[in-house]
Amino acid sequence: MGEGQASIVGGGGGEEDRMVDVEKVIERFKNETTRLRTLKPGTRKQYIETFRGFVKDTGFGQKTIRELRTKGKKIVLDWLIAQTERSILYDHSALSAVWTYGFEDRHNLPYPVNPKKDLPRPPKKHRGKTPKDAAVKVWVEAMKRDPKPLHRIVYSLIVSLGWRPEQVSKIKHRNLFYKESGELWGIVADGELEDFKRKSPIIAYLPLALRQELEEWLKFNPGLADQPIFPGVRPSRISRWFRKLRRKENLPPLTAKSFRHWVATKCDRSGMSKAARANLLGHDPLNDDIDDEVSSNVVMGDYYDNPETEESLKEQESCLPNGTLGVFIPPKVELVENVPEDALCLMKDYLEGRISMMDFVNKMEQTKNGQKFIVQKKQA
Repeated sequence: MGEGQASIVGGGGGEEDRMVDVEKVIERFKNETTRLRTLKPGTRKQYIETFRGFVKDTGFGQKTIRELRTKGKKIVLDWLIAQTERSILYDHSALSAVWTYGFEDRHNLPYPVNPKKDLPRPPKKHRGKTPKDAAVKVWVEAMKRDPKPLHRIVYSLIVSLGWRPEQVSKIKHRNLFYKESGELWGIVADGELEDFKRKSPIIAYLPLALRQELEEWLKFNPGLADQPIFPGVRPSRISRWFRKLRRKENLPPLTAKSFRHWVATKCDRSGMSKAARANLLGHDPLNDDIDDEVSSNVVMGDYYDNPETEESLKEQESCLPNGTLGVFIPPKVELVENVPEDALCLMKDYLEGRISMMDFVNKMEQTKNGQKFIVQKKQA
């Protein structure tokens, strides 16, 4: 123990049999985390409040170092398990931090709980509700009206690809993936190398409209391979743009996460495989759940030259050639055979609400008179 440093155990007798001095544990925790800058002041304060609750419930201040060596794990686990399912992991983090930084190294008393082995698994989170196409379309139209090109391209990446703001902010010029012909095809990024919060890789096909928008941005904003495509854009800024746009345009209450769910749903309905969907969104294909993601321990490695990269891009392009926003492109209609004029008038009356579906069916049956007509849709 250094000069002027108070012991974290109080009372007489040997060190092992002295009771824990709670206030000195807290004081040392505060000093150490401040010195090392490991916690924000607000988090530090909340952790101390949690620790005080633990002390009050368990009589921790009446325990000795010797007791903690033999019973510390049971004391901590019994208290944690008694907490609500929603707070157990947070409470564990608080106790672990105060215990680790509060006890002196000389006591050789590590925090006794291993969360992966000792704590019950938290309930699986349910995937958030997928927004309706109509709500997304309103947002897309509002995004196009934003006068700032930077905002528009960032919005497009999030809404089209379902990315998190953090992923957009960390994408670099070296992540652009080109065909042998030199045509921009997609974005390929190693989650470990680019320091994503979730370390899973991204392999994302860029549909034509998004590709053209990105190329226009790159034309006026070139950069070196290891430089971000959007320098100075932090996740918090992107979230703030979303909030401002929503207030300005009076939009439905959607967030970047809402669009992530929407993109995932469109991928599912297109028949895209889980692996390709995971690559597009940038989460672990071995644990393909939007909300309960566990970072993959598999490093992407030489993915840039791996055939799997091209296979994933081809599958995404095949399933969603126009991207997820392709659902908002009006389909072109080609008449394969002549449609009777009366049938076209009936269709127009029905679509404009002048006749009911039953009237439409009955009159259409009378109109065809044995003549078949076919309407074939072609995707734009």
